[in-house]
This record gives sequence, C-alpha cells and structure tokens, in this order.
Amino acid sequence: MKNNFSSGDYLTISQAAKACSVSRATLLRLEADGFITPAQQEENGYRYYDSYNIYRILQILGLQDVGLSRKELPHELYGEQLDRTLEKMEQRLEELHRQVRSLRAQLTPGKHLSIRWTAFPSRCLYIRPVPPPLLFNKLYEGPGVFDRFFLDAAREGYPLAWNSSVCLVVWDPERLFHPTDGTPGPCSYGLLLREEIHDANTIILPSVRVLCTLWYGPYQGMQDAFQLLQKTLEKNGKTPCGPAQLLSIIGPHTGREIPSESYITEVCVPYEIWNKP
Repeated sequence: MKNNFSSGDYLTISQAAKACSVSRATLLRLEADGFITPAQQEENGYRYYDSYNIYRILQILGLQDVGLSRKELPHELYGEQLDRTLEKMEQRLEELHRQVRSLRAQLTPGKHLSIRWTAFPSRCLYIRPVPPPLLFNKLYEGPGVFDRFFLDAAREGYPLAWNSSVCLVVWDPERLFHPTDGTPGPCSYGLLLREEIHDANTIILPSVRVLCTLWYGPYQGMQDAFQLLQKTLEKNGKTPCGPAQLLSIIGPHTGREIPSESYITEVCVPYEIWNKP
C-alpha cells in the first residue's frame, strides 16, 4: 500500500456498494471476475474504491441493463475489447436506431443530426455551486474537481444513477447565448440520482422539452454549440424556460488519461415544460 494513502480519499466497500445499489458480494464477484480492481487494499483485506472504480461499476451495471450478459461484458473499454462490445451493442440496437432516425427525419426534416428535439422526465440532481468566476474556456477545469464531487456524492450515500455523468447546470441559459463578462453566470455541478431525494444538496428539475446538441473536443470553443442552439430556438420561435445542462458524456471523470480532444459534451436547453400524458 502506498505511503501517502489516506482512507478519507476513498470509499469503503460498504459505501461503494450503497452508492451503486448493489451488494458487497456483487463487488467482490466483479473483482474476482476481473472487472474491477480496488484502488487500495490493505493487508487485512479492507478494500477502498476511488471515483474511477465507482464509474466503472456503474458502467458495468449500465451495460447489463442494455442486455449484455456477464460473458459479454468487457474487462477494459478500449482497444479490441471495446470494438467487440460496440459491435454486439450495435447489432442489438441497429433496428431501434433505424426507427429513431426515421421518426426524427419526419419530425425535423432537413435538420442536422447533431441537433435533436427531445424531452427529459423529472430529474433529481445532487448539486454543488461552482465558485465564481467560471470562465467559458474553463468550464470543468480544476485538479480533482470531478473526482471530489463524484466521491462526495457516493460517500454521503446518494443513490447514483448508472449513467451518472457530471453535468454543469447553468441557471440562466441566456448567459450562454449573450455573455456579458465572459462567464455563464451562476452555475452548479450536478449528478443524476436514481431516485428523488429531498434535502439541501439536491434539486428536482421538472419534466421539460429540450433542444440538444453534441460538442466534441476541448471545452474551449463551445460557444459554437451555444450559438447553434440559440439560432435553432429563435428560428422555431422558442425561448429557454429553465436551467441549461452541459452533460459530460466523456470527460475528466470517465478515465485517467482521456485527452481533451476526445471529450464529448451534450448541451441541452429546455424550451417548454413537459406535461406528460
């Protein structure tokens, strides 16, 4: 074990199991099968997990939810194993994708596929205010920001959704379109929870219809994505009706050595409260 190890920087097996809504036995089985390796393990058998372990566990649970069997699960999501996993998932989803593309073409003829009109159900987020000033070109910068935020939510026992991506909640989306001082104004980091929790650290966002686009690459230059959303909303006679969300699909919290050129961020702006039938 490393000399600079501090258990306060990690989760115990019980905390990790609770955060991921699985049993301790499940974590031990995933470890025995080679899917996860605790960040630290003491001679007495005590195991400690970091944010990458938690993300990996949630990732495995998500793959199982979409139909992959234990034998089909990849031990590493890169290289040939990633290729094989994607091939299996793409085969299963090919027909669904075909139907989605057909419906999207009917709903938004001529639109670029990077733009999508969709709806979000009511969501519960674990949030933490971002200290100002937050500059556009440093939306998610800061050593260990994601790690600490992710681990704090898990350590405090919040039920993380299997697809918990760290997001940036921009409370006034107009600031994305018309920045006055180079900042998006008041913001919070957010994590999607699996169930509603009502306390000082969470917020319930209502069901909304949203316009989304994907941004590929470093966070610098994301103004292009904001401008695309602004022009599309204006063209369709829509205006923002609530906080925007910048969802980090691939970013600093999803892997230790992911280059910023590989980041994927989904920018979503609500334009209408969605009263589900």
